[in-house]
Amino acid sequence: MTDVVLVRHGQTRCTAGGRFCGRHEGELTEAGLEMAKYIATHRALESVDLVVSSPSRRAVMTAGAIAATGAGPTVDVRLRELSFGEWEDRLPTEVDPAALRRWELDPALYSPPGGETGLEVLARAVAAVRDAAGMAAEAAAQTTAQTTAARR
Repeated sequence: MTDVVLVRHGQTRCTAGGRFCGRHEGELTEAGLEMAKYIATHRALESVDLVVSSPSRRAVMTAGAIAATGAGPTVDVRLRELSFGEWEDRLPTEVDPAALRRWELDPALYSPPGGETGLEVLARAVAAVRDAAGMAAEAAAQTTAQTTAARR
């Protein structure tokens, strides 16, 4: 059985300010770097076989802290954040209130203007996680086979 552990990236200027981050690139703040170092020490991450990240700098930096003792993170574009379209890097108070309310009530089916729906994100992210779990199981099986072969 393959365990999958999902980790959100550490804090950025955008997330600390309550802005819609989405595809907006932002590096981790000092607090975000500390968060990444801290989560990397969590028991659930002690013996990971594979670390997969979205391509955003904030996610790659967090994944890099987790993968520091092994191979670097693998990037999968399907794990990228929801596109907030016209709302990127804006505060909720800076967008159309009616559109915001509609999105808050049904983010699965409604997208910010020029952005994507929650269902669109879910479809690609579930496929990415499924594929990552398969790759991790294969890596673990190869490691076991190599260990067993070395004993003989």
